[in-house]
Amino acid sequence: MIICAVASQTEVYIGSDSIVLPHITPSVIAPSLSVYRRTGYVIGVCAMPYIVHHIRASFIPPKRNDKLTLETHMATTFYREFMSSLTPYRENIQALIGSMGKLFYFSHYGVVECVDGYMAIGDAADIALGSLYSTMNMAGYKRIAVALSAATKHNHLIRAPYTILSSGLYAVSRYSPDFHSNMTEVDLTAQKQEQRENARRYSRKEN
Repeated sequence: MIICAVASQTEVYIGSDSIVLPHITPSVIAPSLSVYRRTGYVIGVCAMPYIVHHIRASFIPPKRNDKLTLETHMATTFYREFMSSLTPYRENIQALIGSMGKLFYFSHYGVVECVDGYMAIGDAADIALGSLYSTMNMAGYKRIAVALSAATKHNHLIRAPYTILSSGLYAVSRYSPDFHSNMTEVDLTAQKQEQRENARRYSRKEN
């Protein structure tokens, strides 16, 4: 299992492969539940399936106090409630959580912002990180697609199909073992529409 994430301007994209139980033979493959969206957040959880199900069922992101920055909110109220929902599983989890163009890494040690704008956790994370570093000129979702493809190529514990979601208004999901040949005009249209909507939204806020 692997989780990859990229912060891209006002959006965060998080993607995962479909390995559910990687360390048994044969590996169990199913549509990824490890990446999901909740009210302005996109969340990627690297943990056993029963823990992922527990989080999805029990954790509701707390509302941010307008007086707090996103960074402070994530490091205090959000982190406290997220980890509280994990009892007694908190020592067996890593997570990547994105909102408003910022990406955060969660573990039982604490929470930190990924200031490089990208991160990968799980099996073959080092391969994915190398890919993400080399694709900074690409769109966020495509960087994750390439990173997942690279991880699959070089690690037997990573399997297609993949799931990629955005923290914005439009979820970009693809279930294909070969992203390089399946990046169609639909992807570009969704991306452009998302950017236009974000521009209108922030323009209304400024006015």
